Amino acid sequence: MNASPLTYAMGIVIGLTVACPTAAQTVCETPTPYGNGTPGLHGLVPMISTLGRPALLGDPTFAVQASMVRGSTSVALVLATQPDSIQTLGIELLVSPTMILAVLPNTTNLAGTATYDLPVPPSAGLAGLDLYTQLIAADPDAVSGIATSHGLHVGVCDQLPEYNLRELEGIGAACDGCTDGLPAVPSYRNDDRTAWDLAAIRIVVDRPTIITRIVGIAAAAAEDYDQLDLELYVFGNEPHFAQSGPSASGALHFDTNVQLADPSPPEFGGQSALGVPNRLFELEFAEFEVDPRLTEPEDYWIVIARRAADANAFAWAQSTTEIVGDARSGSAIQPMWTPIPSERAIAANVFARPACADYQISYDEAIPLAYAAQQQLHAVAATVAAGTICAPALFAWRSADGSTTSTTTGIGDGGCVGSLQVPLPVRDAIAQAAAQVNAPGEVSLWLCSYPQGAVPWFTSPVLIARHVCPPGQSLPVF
Repeated sequence: MNASPLTYAMGIVIGLTVACPTAAQTVCETPTPYGNGTPGLHGLVPMISTLGRPALLGDPTFAVQASMVRGSTSVALVLATQPDSIQTLGIELLVSPTMILAVLPNTTNLAGTATYDLPVPPSAGLAGLDLYTQLIAADPDAVSGIATSHGLHVGVCDQLPEYNLRELEGIGAACDGCTDGLPAVPSYRNDDRTAWDLAAIRIVVDRPTIITRIVGIAAAAAEDYDQLDLELYVFGNEPHFAQSGPSASGALHFDTNVQLADPSPPEFGGQSALGVPNRLFELEFAEFEVDPRLTEPEDYWIVIARRAADANAFAWAQSTTEIVGDARSGSAIQPMWTPIPSERAIAANVFARPACADYQISYDEAIPLAYAAQQQLHAVAATVAAGTICAPALFAWRSADGSTTSTTTGIGDGGCVGSLQVPLPVRDAIAQAAAQVNAPGEVSLWLCSYPQGAVPWFTSPVLIARHVCPPGQSLPVF
C-alpha cells in the first residue's frame, strides 16, 4: 500500500460516508487527551501525543508520538471516529470498536518510544473530521499483560488559529456602539506626497508574529468603496513614523496592494464624523511578519492610508476602547506626532498568528503541556502506589549551523530536581533527548521521568513538543 496509514484510513471515511463535514474553515485546536490508560512497566501509563500539533490539511509531517512504553515491545495505535469506554481484558478501551478505521502496528525502541508518521491528505472534505486514538502495548508487567495509553482526540482542520492583537479585556478596538459620533481620524496622502495625515495603529508583540488581516470601522465621504486605493506601512516607533511620513524608505514593511474583502462593506458602528455611515472594513493584504529582536514585548505602528486623496477620502472611526498608544502625524507637524487621547483608540483590530504556527507550537503553549504531563505522571504514580515519579522538563536545541546541542534542566516538577546537583537519571535523559535533536535550529521540549529514590534507577525521556517556537530571538533560561 503506497498511501500513508492516515491517508488510507481517511480515504475509507470519504468512500463510505457523505456526512464528512465540508465547512469552509475549521479552526485548528491542539489535540486533547481523554480517559485513563492502564499502567505497565514501573507502574507507568503509556503516553501518546502529537507534540502539540494539530492535524492540519496537507501537513506532510503530522505524527503521533508514543512514549513511556516498555522498550522493544509490540504496540498498536488504534484510530476510530468515535470514542468509547469499554472494560475488557483488564483494560479500558477508549475508542469505539464498531467505528475503528485502522489498527497500526509498531515496535518501540529501547527507550520505550515509537513514532507513527501520519501525513494528513489535502482533501478539503476532511476538515472537521474527528479522530480518536489509543495506544495498546504488550507488557508482561501490566495486570493483564496489556498496557494502554489515555485516549487522544484529534480534529482535522484547515485554518490555523488567529488572535486579535488589539483586544483589551475581551473587547476589540472595533466594537459596535463604541464609535458613534466620535471624531474621525483621517489617513491619506496626496498624489505627490506633499500633504498627508496618517493614522498609526499600535500593536505589541512578544514573539515572531504573522499579521494576517485588519478589521476596523471607517468611512469615505464619497462612499466610493469600490475605488479605494490603499497602502500599508509598518514602523518600529513613533519617531520613524513621524519623520518618514508616507515614504516606503522609512518603513519596516510597505505594501501597495491592500484590498477590501467586501467592496460594499456593511454599515456598522453608527455615524461617521464625515457625515456618512461608518462601515465595517475587512482589509486583505499579503501576510507579513514582525519579529521582535528582544525577549521583551515590542511595539509596532501600522498605517493604512488612501493614495492620491484628501482628508475626507478615508478616515478611521475612534473607539472608546482604552487601547493606548495609537498616534497620528501629518505634513503640517512633521517630524512630530500626536497621540490619540488615552481614553480612545483607532477602531481597528489587527489579527495575527504566531510565525511558527505552521506545524509547530509556541513556547507559551508548550510549557502548559509539560505541566499537564507532569501532573498526569504524579496522579498515575499515586494510583498504583509507585512512589514519587519525578519528571522535570527540559528544552533541547541544536544550533542553527547544526554543530552543537544545548539543554536547560529542572523546569517545574515541585522541586524533584535540586539546584545544586542534577540526578544521574536526569543526566541520562538529557543525553538521550539531546541525541534525538538532529535538525539545525530545532528546539524541542522533553520530560525526564524517573522514580525518586529507585535503585537501580531508570529514566524515560518523554517528548512533549518538537519544533518549539521560543519567544523573541532567544530561548528562555531557567
